Amino acid sequence: MVANPSWKERTGTWRAAGTATSADIESHLRRCAGESARPMGPAIDPAEQAGTIRRRDVTFEEWSSGGLIGLVAADLSDPSGKEALVTSVSVDPDCRRRGIGRALVGQCLEHVRREGFRRLRLVLRKSDGAAIALFRQAGFDEMACGVEIVVLMREM
Repeated sequence: MVANPSWKERTGTWRAAGTATSADIESHLRRCAGESARPMGPAIDPAEQAGTIRRRDVTFEEWSSGGLIGLVAADLSDPSGKEALVTSVSVDPDCRRRGIGRALVGQCLEHVRREGFRRLRLVLRKSDGAAIALFRQAGFDEMACGVEIVVLMREM
């Protein structure tokens, strides 16, 4: 008998960083299509978005035996090293309300802090109420608000 079961044993899922392939990310984005929080802008083909995430971003992932079920991606390429940008947040619709998004955002925040960034920023659609609430609970403040978007930022 295990006295203190691991996260994987308790939930049947596990966390990783940077292990998802472009195909894993694309499949996940397609499952979450229309329901994931991503930066405001024109619709992006999931294959193109997955390739960009894999090439450029640091990823924080939640997996189950069925594949990738949660993803937070962050661009850490700011030449000044001051501000990181969350580029994608998504949790499989069948796996929501389990704390997956909160845990992945926490991992992202810790990584950004360790890397020495001063701020973490993201742009969301106003209609992404659940994502906005998640980031506000994680200490993000509203920096700007437009007709369709909200810009959130957290100082490290």
